[in-house]
Amino acid sequence: MGHVAPERPCGCGGGGGGSNDCSCFVKPQISTSGPTYNVSLTDRIIKLLSGGVSVNLPSGATQDNFFMVKDFDGNASASPSTVFPPIGHTIDGQSSLLIDVDMMCMTIAFDGNNKWFVV
Repeated sequence: MGHVAPERPCGCGGGGGGSNDCSCFVKPQISTSGPTYNVSLTDRIIKLLSGGVSVNLPSGATQDNFFMVKDFDGNASASPSTVFPPIGHTIDGQSSLLIDVDMMCMTIAFDGNNKWFVV
């Protein structure tokens, strides 16, 4: 079950400081422990709090919509999660994207047609 994190002031620099707290630059955040999460067009960061989550990207996205998906539990290698585009869409030409590296974070953007891409 997901929930929206409260807004917080921005304070991170993004200069390789080693922090996993991406909350300061993109809102709203959604935390989910699965087994399935359907991304909303207003979501930006999807924190995977457990492995094995199926993340479904939204239909109706417009050009430049983007979402970050992050393995926050650090267990993706043992229990991978999968990101799925809407029917008829692809992510970098593939039918899905596997989150299978511990602490992995992927930013996925939409091209305005039927293609999503990792940036």
